Amino acid sequence: MLDRPIALGLIVGICFGNWNVVLGIAIFFELFWMDKIHAGTYIPPHKMFATCISILLAFHLDLHRAEQILPIIFLVIPLALLAVRLESWQRIFQNQSYDKLLSWSRSCIDEFHPTILIKKSLLQIVCMNSLFFFCSFLILGYVYLYIKPFWPLTLKGFTWNHLWIFALIGAILSLRKIRLYQYLFLGGALLCLGIWI
Repeated sequence: MLDRPIALGLIVGICFGNWNVVLGIAIFFELFWMDKIHAGTYIPPHKMFATCISILLAFHLDLHRAEQILPIIFLVIPLALLAVRLESWQRIFQNQSYDKLLSWSRSCIDEFHPTILIKKSLLQIVCMNSLFFFCSFLILGYVYLYIKPFWPLTLKGFTWNHLWIFALIGAILSLRKIRLYQYLFLGGALLCLGIWI
C-alpha cells in the first residue's frame, strides 16, 4: 500500500499540511495510471516519482491552485515514462550479475556470494534514480519558470475535479467493454445536451 500515490499524499499531508495541493496531485496520479499494474516483466509508469516531484515542485514554487500546478503535472508525465526506461536499462545491466550467479551455482560454490551482487544492484539503482530525480527537479523548475509568463494566471472555473475527471478517462477506456463505451458516449451526450439547454 505504501507504493501508491495516495499513500504518499497522506504521509506528506500529515507531515507538512497543505492538504489541498498534496491530495489533489496524489489523487490525480492514482487515477491517471490506475489500469497500469506490475504483471510479469511489464514495468508500469513510475507513479511515485511523478507524485513526489510534482508535490516538491508545488512546495518549492509556492503553488496552491490546480491551474497553477497543471503545467507541472503534464511536464512530469513524460519523465515518469522515461523513469521506466531507466529501470529497464538497469535490469539489462543486471544480466551480467545473473550470468555470474549462474556460473557460481554450477561450479564455484565456495565463491557463491549473492550479497555482493545485491549490494551492487541496490547501489546502482539508488544512484541512477537519485541523479535522475535531482536533474528532473532542476530542469522542471527552470522550464516552469520559463513558461510561467505565457501561462494564464487563472483558468476561470478550473478545479481539481476537472483534472481528476481527465485522469479517469484512461481507466474507463481500459475496461475494453463495448457497452461501457456506449454508456460513456451516452453520458457525454446527455451532459452536453444539459449544458446546451
